[in-house]
Amino acid sequence: MIFFFQAGCMPDLIASVYGKPRTKGPMTDQQIVDERGKIYGDVALSHESLGLEWTGLLQQHYGRRFEHPLPGWLVAQMLTMFKVHRAARVYHEDNYVDGRNYFRFAQDMQKPWDQKEYAAKPPDVPSQDVSWPSPADALRPFSPAGCR
Repeated sequence: MIFFFQAGCMPDLIASVYGKPRTKGPMTDQQIVDERGKIYGDVALSHESLGLEWTGLLQQHYGRRFEHPLPGWLVAQMLTMFKVHRAARVYHEDNYVDGRNYFRFAQDMQKPWDQKEYAAKPPDVPSQDVSWPSPADALRPFSPAGCR
């Protein structure tokens, strides 16, 4: 089923679906986070879930198992870079608001993660002999026969 909406009606429609009148006027970053949280849920859980999903896709694409899923803070950093990429093309305030919030999420999630994960040992740094696929190999379709 396809719906066509009159210009400007979509935000009011979304607000009516969620049973709350749309906020009028400019919102602070925290108000935006709070409003979106009511719709999308907990920030950390959302980013951790995305990390699991992206890890699954990347494992399928490269035909390799990763040691651990992408952490939520790394997902937030990647989403920050997505907003930076968009902002580089054209000015839209939403890119800056979302970018600030994603970066704040990353900061809030990474600090305790680093303290917990790396308190006992420093992170492993890949050496020159790590075998990563070449860009050409990374673009090839996945083949189970090519698994290592």
